[in-house]
Amino acid sequence: MDASPEAHPGIRWWNSLPESERKDWLKLANSAVPADAWKLRNQLMTGIHGRDAA
Repeated sequence: MDASPEAHPGIRWWNSLPESERKDWLKLANSAVPADAWKLRNQLMTGIHGRDAA
């Protein structure tokens, strides 16, 4: 599996965040795993877009 930022948009997203935002996302995800923060971010974005489309 290629773990380069180009291989996964979650890696690119995580690497672009300042440390303070990383901490916030991990706290919101109730996890120490960046992939969990990415999953939460996607769930929230889907909810926002789903609500806009309705």
